[in-house]
Amino acid sequence: MQSPYNLPYVVHHGHIKEYIDFASEGNPTSLLWNPHNGKLLMWNKFRIQQHSSLRSPYITKCQVTVVQAYPRSPEKPFGACDVVRLARANTKNILDVARVKAVFSQRGSKELPPYLAPTSLLYVELFYVVSLPSDAQDGVGLYKVRRPPPPPAEGASRWFAVIPVTEVVHTLELIPVFDTRIPEVELSSATCLDAYYEYYVNSFTNKEMH
Repeated sequence: MQSPYNLPYVVHHGHIKEYIDFASEGNPTSLLWNPHNGKLLMWNKFRIQQHSSLRSPYITKCQVTVVQAYPRSPEKPFGACDVVRLARANTKNILDVARVKAVFSQRGSKELPPYLAPTSLLYVELFYVVSLPSDAQDGVGLYKVRRPPPPPAEGASRWFAVIPVTEVVHTLELIPVFDTRIPEVELSSATCLDAYYEYYVNSFTNKEMH
C-alpha cells in the first residue's frame, strides 16, 4: 500500500493505528487487527450521491460523482487522486480540503467489532486555507489552499490522516495559482495537482447554483 500509492507516512507514523485507537474508544484491538497481521482491501474509486442544494430530500443526477484514488503508473507518476471537501468533527478550519490518496477497509483474522467494521476508510492529504474569499489581497474572491510540505519536511506527517469515507461531503475542483509552480515536477495534465504549491477552490462547479 505504501509504495504503489506513494503514501510516505502510512506505516512509520502509524496513521492507520491512530484511527483504530480513536475509533475503538479504548477497547482492545491488537488481537483483532494491527498493521503487522491485519489485511487491507483496496479500491480505486468510490461514488458520492449528493442531495439537491435546493430540495434537500432529493438526490439529483448531476450531484452523483465518482472519486478516484489510483496508484502511481508510468502515465500518472503521482497517481490519479481527486480532491474532496470534508466535514470533520472538532475541526476549526473554515474549509476542510483533502486529496484522497487511497481507499481501503480493514480485514482481520476474526470478525471485526462494529466500531472498526462499518465503513470504508480513506488515506488523505490535507490542504490548509491560506486566504478567504473576503480577502482583498488578490481580488479573486475564492478560497486559496496550500498543499502540505513535501516529505521528509519536519511536521509534514500531521497533514496526512486516515478518516472514514462518511466524512466526505463532495468533490472539489482546484485551479492552480500559476506563480507557485514546483520546478522539480514536469507539468502535464496528469501532474497538475502535484505541480503547484497553492490552488484556488473553484466555487462555481455546483450545477444547480450556477
